[in-house]
Amino acid sequence: MSSFLVTGGASFIGRHLTEALVRANHEVTLVVRNASPGRRSWSQNLGVAMEEIDLSTRDSLKRMPPHEFVVHAAARSIVGQAGGASLVRDNVQASRYVANWAKQSRATALVGLSSMSVFGRPTGGLVNELTVSQNPSRYGISKLLGERALLEVEDSCLVTILRLPGVVGIGAHRIWLSRLLSSVLEDEPITVLNASDQFNNVVHVSDLCSLIAESPQRGSDAAGTFVLGAREPVPVRKVVETVVDVAESGSRIHEGHGGPPAFVIDDSRARRCLGYESLTTLSAISRYVREIVKLRDQ
Repeated sequence: MSSFLVTGGASFIGRHLTEALVRANHEVTLVVRNASPGRRSWSQNLGVAMEEIDLSTRDSLKRMPPHEFVVHAAARSIVGQAGGASLVRDNVQASRYVANWAKQSRATALVGLSSMSVFGRPTGGLVNELTVSQNPSRYGISKLLGERALLEVEDSCLVTILRLPGVVGIGAHRIWLSRLLSSVLEDEPITVLNASDQFNNVVHVSDLCSLIAESPQRGSDAAGTFVLGAREPVPVRKVVETVVDVAESGSRIHEGHGGPPAFVIDDSRARRCLGYESLTTLSAISRYVREIVKLRDQ
């Protein structure tokens, strides 16, 4: 059994990760921005400690006891009108404070959850760790700077940065696949752009949680930055058709023009160095759709 500190513990990924770590018999402490009664009840039922902490405040973790592994999942999202100052505070400054605490507390490893948004708008083709960022958004820039803040302590503990694609599962939101599914469940017509482009920009949250839960088993090969995706890319139109078919929707599909090209994620380094395993693109999407349909019908 290992001890994990998970920031952003009440987020979509944080909740799934916490439950996965508990199932693996790890000791878990959660850090959240807002410890609402519902969140505290959930954590208590799991037997997990929850601390309400503003990570953007210097020395906010000062009284936290040491943990072997730190998973930094907390971040300011792109939803709403998040200004540059809030993105810097919550995605860069907070990351630096978490990293410094991990160093001072002599954590064995630090895992930072980042985003494919750091690449901006790739012009199609393959994207991997060496792909150059092109015109990233303010959010993408803040996540890139947050990565660098975490890597500042790589001389003291093993730092792993995971650049995530669209993560699906119960509770997923703010990504293309969740918006697509919402429209499909309403039988709305769907316009597909770049229908023939290949797509694997997805990972099921269960695969991500399994990867992180196995952190205690990894050595120096796990150091650095890694991109994640799904196996077996498929055309964008096939993605949409699968969502419609699995949801048994009456949505009609039309092909449109324009929009940024899709790209394929080359995650061979993560598979080689981290032992990353994932569902295929269609399996991950189908599982997600079935989960949401089942939840809706309960």
